Amino acid sequence: MADEKVLVEVFDGKAVAIGCGCSAPCGSDEGCGADISWKEATEKLACDLSRTYGEKVEVKYVDTREKGIKAYPMIQRLAEVGYPFPIISIGGKPRLAGAIDVEQIQSMLDEVLSA
Repeated sequence: MADEKVLVEVFDGKAVAIGCGCSAPCGSDEGCGADISWKEATEKLACDLSRTYGEKVEVKYVDTREKGIKAYPMIQRLAEVGYPFPIISIGGKPRLAGAIDVEQIQSMLDEVLSA
């Protein structure tokens, strides 16, 4: 894996039927969570990872609302069972949900890149 670029995908979308998971009674994901959008947070993640890994890692933001969640069956299944957005995939495997945690992502990338 050392010679291949690792793809980190940040899947954003609307919560499926259960809202965002916060304690607010609204049942919606609108207005909850971070002060910046997941797209902006993904751009920051890309900068952070680029400084550490250079060309070894590619970061991609995917808004599942553009093509519809059905275009991403694995992400749809995770959302339907309650995993919150964003859902982070590393090397094609869903690894994190609910936040963009740079330290956790770096730890997982270190494992993937050393394999």
